[in-house]
Amino acid sequence: MNIDFYSQLYKAYNYIMQLSGFNYQIRRFICSTTKYKNVKSILEVGCGTGITGLSLLRLYPTANLLLTDINQELLYKLRDKTSNKSTVLLGVSDISNPLQVESLNGHPIQIKQEGYDIICAGANIGYSSNPDTTILSLYRALKPGGRIIDLEMRANLCGKIISKLYCYPILSPEQIYSVIGSKGAIITINRVSWRYFPLNLTRIFITIAKPLD
Repeated sequence: MNIDFYSQLYKAYNYIMQLSGFNYQIRRFICSTTKYKNVKSILEVGCGTGITGLSLLRLYPTANLLLTDINQELLYKLRDKTSNKSTVLLGVSDISNPLQVESLNGHPIQIKQEGYDIICAGANIGYSSNPDTTILSLYRALKPGGRIIDLEMRANLCGKIISKLYCYPILSPEQIYSVIGSKGAIITINRVSWRYFPLNLTRIFITIAKPLD
């Protein structure tokens, strides 16, 4: 997929998310379900509009947040939106190689192994040319005791229709387990309550916890 495709896709997606109330419900959901302790570093991959990462920053205002996406146009918009937030860093990265990140000026951004307390994604890992490699890379970047959180597409009728519209291969919990289950990852699948309508129609909440050493 080229950059122009991503730009048009996300413009349409953001408009729909705002109009339907999805963004509002994502903020509500994230702020009510992800109350962890000692969060100092957050990475959002394929951030798009940055809704998940910025929602987490409301909960953890002193944490360092790195927002990455392949679409530089979106990152420029996020830069304007977050210009007053000194703890926010923006980087260009392909979900197929999520730990290879450059600043908007083209300088490499160092991604440390076991460097993040929370890594978040929003139904985008399936876009990777090799989702298994992406999952493993993100897990390696997670601190012991940290969590990967993913508001993944549901494999129900609504989820399949939306996924087909956006050419998105749904990432299954079974696939995640096959990649990192043997590494001790604790994978939890939670349905999104009807209280977060319309988010509940198309999303499930996947949490991947890395055990403490």
